[in-house]
Amino acid sequence: MANWHLEAESGTTITGFGQVEVPSYFENSGVVIAGGYIAANTDADEVVNISASNFVVGGSPTESVSGTGSAAVYTFVGGNVDAEVYSVAFSNTGIAGQPDNRVKVEVTLNAFPVANNYNNSTLWPNPVGSYQIYIDIDERVGDPPVADVSRHACIKTQWPFLSQQSVTVADIENITETQQNAGSSSAPTQYMHSGTAIDGQTLTIAEFTHTISDSTNNYYASSPYVIFEGLNNSGYDYTGAYAYEMNFTYSDPLSNGTSQITAFTTKITYTPPQGILNPDPFDTIAKFCGVGHKAILHYVIKDQQTVVTDHVDDVVYPPTVPYSGGSHRIVVRGVAGAKYNIFIEKKESTTSNNAAANGGYYNFTPTVVENERSLATSKAFSFFEDSVTIHEGTIGSNGSNDHYIRLPRVEVDTNYDIRLQPVGSTTFSSSVPQAQGEAVINQYGFNVVTVKPQTTKSEYADYAAQKVVRYYPKNYKEDIYSTTQDRVILAKAGNANYSDKTRILLNPARSNRDIEVGMLVTTRNDSGSSIITHGTKVTKIKGDVITLSNACTLPSDTRIRFDRYTNNVIPFNFTMTAGGSETIALVSPAGDTTAVLGGNSATIEKTCAQVTNNQSITLAGSGFFGTTEGLVAGMIVKGDGVVGSTDPSDGSSYTTVTRVDHDSKAIVVADLQNLPAATLLSFSTTTGTAIEDAVLVDCQVSVPSPQTSPDTATIQGHIILDEVDETGDLLINIDGLLTIS
Repeated sequence: MANWHLEAESGTTITGFGQVEVPSYFENSGVVIAGGYIAANTDADEVVNISASNFVVGGSPTESVSGTGSAAVYTFVGGNVDAEVYSVAFSNTGIAGQPDNRVKVEVTLNAFPVANNYNNSTLWPNPVGSYQIYIDIDERVGDPPVADVSRHACIKTQWPFLSQQSVTVADIENITETQQNAGSSSAPTQYMHSGTAIDGQTLTIAEFTHTISDSTNNYYASSPYVIFEGLNNSGYDYTGAYAYEMNFTYSDPLSNGTSQITAFTTKITYTPPQGILNPDPFDTIAKFCGVGHKAILHYVIKDQQTVVTDHVDDVVYPPTVPYSGGSHRIVVRGVAGAKYNIFIEKKESTTSNNAAANGGYYNFTPTVVENERSLATSKAFSFFEDSVTIHEGTIGSNGSNDHYIRLPRVEVDTNYDIRLQPVGSTTFSSSVPQAQGEAVINQYGFNVVTVKPQTTKSEYADYAAQKVVRYYPKNYKEDIYSTTQDRVILAKAGNANYSDKTRILLNPARSNRDIEVGMLVTTRNDSGSSIITHGTKVTKIKGDVITLSNACTLPSDTRIRFDRYTNNVIPFNFTMTAGGSETIALVSPAGDTTAVLGGNSATIEKTCAQVTNNQSITLAGSGFFGTTEGLVAGMIVKGDGVVGSTDPSDGSSYTTVTRVDHDSKAIVVADLQNLPAATLLSFSTTTGTAIEDAVLVDCQVSVPSPQTSPDTATIQGHIILDEVDETGDLLINIDGLLTIS
């Protein structure tokens, strides 16, 4: 009972649980006495909501309910109560489900009291102090008093700044209204509304009133409206969570019987979504605000004295589009009949205002593309061309005009600039883009992950040309991409008792319901080397027997890994060839072959033994700190006492790894060092941004016997990516697997 207590009629807490004074007598029909009130603890960490439905009499076999909602009364007969009690009833004194509600407890006594230790008469004596009757009040299983569940709430509002109006922003409880831009003739007014919503309830998150300053001369030309943007970002779909309503004030400024809008109030509501978005996938309100939910208010003001007949109000366009391009709509809104020219420019880069040298200008006039096989199937398309073309548009009778552009598929981020130019007497609102950069469509390309071998040995021939390149669409606001969910299954299996080496027997305690045909199968021995043929997959499942695509020999209860084979699984197969008569051999003794991946962490920390005027640094320390795992040549090394080059970004000193010796747990750096024992060293990649959460699940290395001339070796494996949000390289450190001499 940490979050609620029992109060007497006066509101003071009753001493002891469930103790109240009863009258000294009662009538034969039974007496109803006040058993106090159940109330929430207002000083608790969580103030719970109280309802009569939250409470029961422990052990009562009979419950009856009369009334509904806050008027409902819950009555219990029998149960864990003293013999004097016939029934106990719970009722609300306020609104059910609110923290300030109190639940009244009423106890009905039996018509005749049973014999007691004080007196055997049918009256209620009080010979010795107070007479006590006990009842057992419990929280209802499945419906206890609970606190409201708080949810993040945040949205940015925006509207055109116009001198002919005033705007009042309402102060809403639990919401902070922050002005981000006061607005001007060239920039809209912007507010941020952030705070707390209650799960399962609809919150008014923003409310503001627009009023014409001089309603005798000005009015809102058409019904204002709201467009929501940024509600589907990085897979988090808040579409439908927001709604708005408007209330309009009308007047007749011309006294001609025509009513015009001279003021309106906009109310924006937010209902926290359920499903995968509950709880909120952002741990702070700042991160939630960073998602970019936005409500944009659109309207135009007309001057009664100077009636505007040709006016463009705004342009609606997709701020972000996928790499695949396709057809997209641009809507120009305004007064019917207004004319304008529209231009779309493809930029040479995302940081440039210059049009691309090739195909920099969009031609809205369709060009017929003939089908070589049949003219009947020829189609007309619009394309980007090398020269500027003028396309005139006219606002339709519905107050808008639609333009469709066909964007190409791209691999790198690409920007498209939208500009309008007035024609004739047409005027523009400040929100209409007329200059470079005022309205930009951002087309997102790919993150590129490159897997390639890396070595400090010059004796290898032509290895640098070998690589595996994978493209991953970038996540962005209004993201439409859907990816196949990765699945990893860990199990124990073996085939020691099978003659058929393509089949393995799962541990009977392990269900195979999660294993799928086509899954990648890997495992490693104690030293970290793979003992299942590279590229082995599941081909058949029958009970506890899994059939593989390649034969293998596995002891019973070998740890097996099954990965769903998606684009996040990157196989590689590199051949290292000696440049002359050198001999290629396996590193001896063999270490963990999966410890040779680099570029998968922005920073790796290790500790070292004492170094005295030497370029060789031996790593020492407990666990990961004392190993070469994750280190590759080319990394930069920083730490107290490290000397070498100067980092211009922060003035710190660093040196560079030239070789990694996994066998001796040592690295060689470019500069002589003098370091005390246990110096903490920081290693970071120089190959671009690190591909975080990349895991080398298996790596196999083989050297033919007998060797051919020149010597060769094969390195195969699989890298599993959790998430790809950067472009970068993943390096397989060949020197940790092979020697060449």
